[in-house]
Amino acid sequence: MKHRSLYILISLACLLSEFPVLLWAQKDLQEQYIELKARISELEDAGIAGDSLDGLYSRLLEILRQGDQLKLYFDAAWDWQANYFDESEHALGILDSSLQHIWRKPTEKATLESLMWIYINRGYLLFQSGRVLEAVKAYEEAARLHEKYHFEGFPSADYLYLPLGAHYTRLGDNEKARAVYLKALQDPSVETNYETLAGIYNNIGISYWNAGDNEEAIRWYRKGLTLAHLPKGKKGLLLSALAQSLAEMGHSREALKRVGQAVKELEAWFHEEEGNTYAAAQLAGAYTRKGELLAGQEPAASAQAFEKALHYSRLAYPSGYHREIAKIFIKRGQIRLEKGESQKALGDFDAALKSLLPHFKPQKHGQTLPDSTQLYAENALFEALEGKADALLSLPQPDAEKLQTALQAHQLADVVQNLLYQSYRYSSSKLLLQEQGRRRSEKAIALCYRLFELTQDDEYIFMAFEIAEQHKARLLRESLHENLVRSHAGDSELFRQKTELQKQQAFIERQMRSQPEGKENTSLQQQHDQIVEELYQINLQIAEKYPRYANSIKELSTSLQKLSKQLPPQTGFLSYFFGQNSLYTWLILPEGREVAYHFSQTPLTSNELKEKVNTLFDMLSRRDQLSGKRASFSQLAEHTYEQLYPEVLRKTLPPNMLIIPDGLLYYLPFEILLTEEADTAALWQDWPFLLEEQQIQYAYSAGVWLEQKAMQSQAPERLLVVAPSFSPNDPRALPPLSQDDYLTELAGAEIMSEEAASLSAFRQMAARYRLIHLHTHALSEGVPRIELSDSSLFLSDIYALPLQSELVVLSACQTGSGEVLEGEGAMSLARAFSYAGTQNLIASLWKVNEKSTARLFDGFYQYLEKGCSPGQSLRRAKLDYLHDPSVENWEKSPYYWAAFIPIGYNRQEPRHWWWLALTGACALGLAALLRRKNKKNAMRQRA
Repeated sequence: MKHRSLYILISLACLLSEFPVLLWAQKDLQEQYIELKARISELEDAGIAGDSLDGLYSRLLEILRQGDQLKLYFDAAWDWQANYFDESEHALGILDSSLQHIWRKPTEKATLESLMWIYINRGYLLFQSGRVLEAVKAYEEAARLHEKYHFEGFPSADYLYLPLGAHYTRLGDNEKARAVYLKALQDPSVETNYETLAGIYNNIGISYWNAGDNEEAIRWYRKGLTLAHLPKGKKGLLLSALAQSLAEMGHSREALKRVGQAVKELEAWFHEEEGNTYAAAQLAGAYTRKGELLAGQEPAASAQAFEKALHYSRLAYPSGYHREIAKIFIKRGQIRLEKGESQKALGDFDAALKSLLPHFKPQKHGQTLPDSTQLYAENALFEALEGKADALLSLPQPDAEKLQTALQAHQLADVVQNLLYQSYRYSSSKLLLQEQGRRRSEKAIALCYRLFELTQDDEYIFMAFEIAEQHKARLLRESLHENLVRSHAGDSELFRQKTELQKQQAFIERQMRSQPEGKENTSLQQQHDQIVEELYQINLQIAEKYPRYANSIKELSTSLQKLSKQLPPQTGFLSYFFGQNSLYTWLILPEGREVAYHFSQTPLTSNELKEKVNTLFDMLSRRDQLSGKRASFSQLAEHTYEQLYPEVLRKTLPPNMLIIPDGLLYYLPFEILLTEEADTAALWQDWPFLLEEQQIQYAYSAGVWLEQKAMQSQAPERLLVVAPSFSPNDPRALPPLSQDDYLTELAGAEIMSEEAASLSAFRQMAARYRLIHLHTHALSEGVPRIELSDSSLFLSDIYALPLQSELVVLSACQTGSGEVLEGEGAMSLARAFSYAGTQNLIASLWKVNEKSTARLFDGFYQYLEKGCSPGQSLRRAKLDYLHDPSVENWEKSPYYWAAFIPIGYNRQEPRHWWWLALTGACALGLAALLRRKNKKNAMRQRA
């Protein structure tokens, strides 16, 4: 460990400061303690370790236990392990044993400080052994002690926050890492300590690089390089990291220059301090980057650089078992794979696995895989397993056995990804991991398809489907699953605490959004991180109290066979995986009492399908585009139907279809597709829209749909209508809503209108209603939000709502569209309401026309009143609108009726009892209220 002498001085100072006031239960124990300390000092001064020293320390710790000297016990354990600085496992065993034999809870501040140092060294040794996640937990224990007791003079940045943040980054929890570095910057000693400050800047840059933001990473590296009096080690570290980001941004010449400077600085540092393992580790990293940069230009120089990287890594980690060694093999294996050297690449990936898993024994043919019980949360494992799968596939004419092994490697990578996912605090890190995993999952699905074609074994259909589901809407599904557990847990204090923390988190995020810069923002970020940490700890307590819930969250998977048994009668199922190279489709078709499974692949050799979907959406969302390009629209809608609906489905269309879109398909209302060529001169109502043939329901994933199906609302009230008004003086510049409002048809509802439709009122009331109708403005661009009378409702606000709603109707613009994140789906306002606990939604894909929207929802609520399901009601309202002779033909284009889609579980059985109140005398009261509202708006406009 760096500055070992400082550690020893700290330990001795603590010992001398407490020794005069120690109270021993027995004087003879004190005398034995003094005698043993003297004998230990003699051996240590002579440089003697081994059994003799271990025996003396064991007796010393036993005497300290008998004398109830807990602080001296911790200090002695620390001193003992310090003799085995280069033997990580031995030193770690000493610390672990000392922690296992603590006989009472420490309470004195000085004793707790000594315990903190035990945890710090334990974290360091665990990392030296390559066990990053365990190292994180040890450092977290140390951080909790320091943050609670504030040990004076403790250099927290160097010995606690820098290594802890670096380990979070290694795991991929980048936002958590940056929150820790903010704490490091608060250490008073950092301001004038340029070496430490450079380390913090470097690590912040790496956290941004790890998240794919090279521009921000480079900014932090350059900031570090401008610091005065930089030692060689820190300068080399910053230059090496800078080279990596420059290379990824295409600046290869400058990157090669910077990595050369890095090697020069680090080699000088290494030779100045003989045996400096930290310098050796940094040199290994710099040479790895140099090897990578030279691979395409100078293969021989590249190979030499990788050999030097391995040489220095073995000096840094003599055992040969460490993630940093594995990283070098992985990078070299990836380069060899690109050059077509498959067998050599396979050897590198096996060597990487061996560096990470000491018990793994690869064989020459390269088809050996580790046991799943050996795996742990480690990015390098994920990369090595993926690399091995790629190498096996790149071998000449891989047979079925090699394909099987490659598929198993991907499945093991999924195990590792799941372990990493569970270790993350921040949703942003989980989303990034899902995105990274999705790219790999496409390879696994492609393998399943190849094996299915070879064997015709349906198991590969089911396997491929489960892989696809694991990389769709996972965060959303987990939230819905937790809602189910809450409903079974009843009045749980832990869940109440979690709800309050989520509200606090939404409040802090709202403040952070309004104050993006300045010192106040740093304070808010720290508050936010504290809430995230508290939520993490609450989740651990929930997992401990409800173990079945904890296990079910870890093992969430979706079986195609199980799903087929849950589908309503006469309902087909269609799920997509929109990959980079192919579109994969899973289809379930009802055939009497049985079902048939179909699995298909459509190669995406060009961007043709993406362009079709984009063009269709552009036409649909712009009224002028459709009216002037009917022929183009007809051709696109028919061709897209043929590509998205497999031939076997087109031959036998079931009356109902559950569709799981993916990627760009989230933006496509399938009802507008044409089942055959249209007569472009015909009226819109005569076009063969898919709407005429099927009632289509959408879901974010099959797993999400199953969770929503299992939900049972506990809300005591029936209907909440939210209809805010917006004055001309509103700083948000929102236009007033339509004067001719279809909401006058609703009755028996709690009405929040005009100024009463405020943010606080909605938060307070929303969880009490089974149906919520929001008639307002919404925005999906930039920061998605729904507008209320006094403020905006952001995604974080919606996530924190503990909803119990069977249906939420979002009668506003673009509530169903949003940024599509690979691995999670469309981050829309509709998804946020699903996350909060909504079973079914009606949401829009583009900016809607208010007049046609009023007609649609007038019909929608009439069908609901008759006992139809929400999906059926919306489809029938659309058909009525399309065939209504009083509607002009130009108003029947899909722009006017296709924007709204149903998302979630469409309950088939009528829920007539809670719609009976939608008619009656109360309608007159609401009509009068809305007339007053319209009168006020008119007066404002005249004013």
